Amino acid sequence: AHFRGEFDEFDLIDESQQDTYFTQRLGSAVLEDMFRWAKSGNPKAKLFINRDGLLSRSALTADMVCCQVRDLRTRNVPIDGIGCQGRFANAVDPNYVKRTLDQLATLQLPITVTHFDCRQPDQLKKAEQLERFFRVCFSHPNVESIFVGTFWGESPEQRETALWNQDWSPTVSANKYRSLVFREWWTDYRGTANKSGFCHVRVFHGTH
Repeated sequence: AHFRGEFDEFDLIDESQQDTYFTQRLGSAVLEDMFRWAKSGNPKAKLFINRDGLLSRSALTADMVCCQVRDLRTRNVPIDGIGCQGRFANAVDPNYVKRTLDQLATLQLPITVTHFDCRQPDQLKKAEQLERFFRVCFSHPNVESIFVGTFWGESPEQRETALWNQDWSPTVSANKYRSLVFREWWTDYRGTANKSGFCHVRVFHGTH
């Protein structure tokens, strides 16, 4: 309730199938209580259940998440969306990412990629992996947004995944991101309406 009206979305339960801190101490029912308490305090906020490693072949699978979400929803737990993370050690498997998103989409809930990064010292290869990942996610009808995990590379470890270098110069991945989002997937159109006042044009999803 302290943040009522200030946030549109919450990752309410983050990686709970791996981190059992609360359930070991308070019982499994606390997960249901957390959603209900949050919805009571922020009725308009969308509540997401977030999972690490789902898109990068971890021990956690989409089937496990789907089973948990379906179980919670049978008890009328107010889950509004699924958050999934893709932390890649080297390469993105676009077929695996798509299969996972397709499985999560059976829940008929919006999907948000809450973290993407690829730990790859070769900048050209890292940009290739970003493009692979973004193309799959952008084209999926259930994916509403993608968050990049490391924006600026301050430390040597961060520079392996960041879009911007320590001196704020863009990496190859940053330029690839800009090319996809602000050129290829950007609608820039000027036209003339017909006599009825309509102008028909195909546009990319967004606000126009």
